[in-house]
Amino acid sequence: MPSRMSPRERYMRRALQLAEHGRGRVSPNPTVGAVLVRDGTVIGEGYHAVYGGPHAETECIRDAYARGNDPRGATMYCTLEPCSFRSPNKHNAPCTDAILEAGISRLVVAARDPNPAVSGRGVQVLRDAGLEVICGLLERRALEADEAYFVSVAGGRPMVHLKWAQSLNGRIARAGGGKTAISGPEALRHAHGIRAQCDAILVGRGTVALDDPSLTVRHADEPPGAGTGAGTDATEQSSAGHRAAQPIRVVLDPELKTSNSARMLEEPGETWIVIRPWVSQLRRRPFERPGVTLIELPPTELPPPTPNTSVSLAPALFSQAPLSRLSISPPSFSIAAVLDALYRRGVRSVLVEGGSETHRGFLDSGLWDRLSVYIGPALLDGEVLSPACGAHIADTEAITERTVTELGNTVCISGLNSAAAARLETLRWEFGVAAQSSPGQGFSGLNGLNGLNRRNEPNRQKGECCVHRTRT
Repeated sequence: MPSRMSPRERYMRRALQLAEHGRGRVSPNPTVGAVLVRDGTVIGEGYHAVYGGPHAETECIRDAYARGNDPRGATMYCTLEPCSFRSPNKHNAPCTDAILEAGISRLVVAARDPNPAVSGRGVQVLRDAGLEVICGLLERRALEADEAYFVSVAGGRPMVHLKWAQSLNGRIARAGGGKTAISGPEALRHAHGIRAQCDAILVGRGTVALDDPSLTVRHADEPPGAGTGAGTDATEQSSAGHRAAQPIRVVLDPELKTSNSARMLEEPGETWIVIRPWVSQLRRRPFERPGVTLIELPPTELPPPTPNTSVSLAPALFSQAPLSRLSISPPSFSIAAVLDALYRRGVRSVLVEGGSETHRGFLDSGLWDRLSVYIGPALLDGEVLSPACGAHIADTEAITERTVTELGNTVCISGLNSAAAARLETLRWEFGVAAQSSPGQGFSGLNGLNGLNRRNEPNRQKGECCVHRTRT
């Protein structure tokens, strides 16, 4: 069957493919790809490869020159709106400057950059300089491809991805505890692929004590981030932006009971342990080592211990006891405070891997965005139930845009929290920019893309395109 994809869609799809080369390397920036085309021929390509490195647009122009091509008069296809601002913390000059200096005559962009420093201004700068700018080509695909960036910027906190494996009868471990193989090798590779796309992996202290996990990317089909590529620099630099390919390991451990010989502490990359501020210096001393950071956060609702009292903070949050025997008490940390601390340190995506009560704390708080559950073929005894059992989940938090993936003997069901999906929808061009068409301009650029005209534009379907109009 002949392809129905237009040439413009092929160019933008190529830009989206290029953007993937920066996955795991550019956070807290977005992944971005760009393609330069003249007379139906690709004359340059680029992508944002590493945080602090050149942006996709400038790499694309540089590639065109390296091939012996002049970008003047060419059309650039870019997955994200070009940046247009300068900042002391910004590593690169505005991409709009590079586009104008290169003499590019038309820009086709997929998604608006929700960064308040950009958010329509990049497109406006180029239009004011006389460029034709077409917005929204494969917009939905671009939003989905880098959902962590878009959701985190829209929500002002890291995107939270909850992940666990459970048996057919809803158990996550056998009676008596210990490691339990629920899913197969294909599911393991798939799960490590998810790890590779996240800035941080978060667990409770109980998971570290019981499983002594490495919390690294080892079995993914493709290693995280390969190569060089663009977007806007974050306004705050952080160690997350400069991290190696391995995600940051985050442990919620209020009393700092993690063993200083834990396997994860010997792995490459960084480990952040969230503790109470009054943990003694003696207890902290073994963790004063390269790659380990202690983050102090006050617990919720309970006062610090006095010399004559002993306070146990929310044992349920880290307990591996069966649900039926748990005594629920206030959480050891405010989930919102934890996420805020991570966001301020440059983390834009968090994969929460357990244990069950840590998962349940996020579910109860409503502060989660994507859920992935691996269901294996086993039937397990015991009462260590799925984190969803007993969690306080609002009816409005049903997952949407679901996918079901067969992975050998395991099935993975994944989807977005409906609230996160709604936030993504508000980032679309039609919602983000109050605009009117310029005199005499109409929708000529749009008509060239998909045949829509100004009369039927209000009925435009998701994923179709519109010409960005001058803002009022």
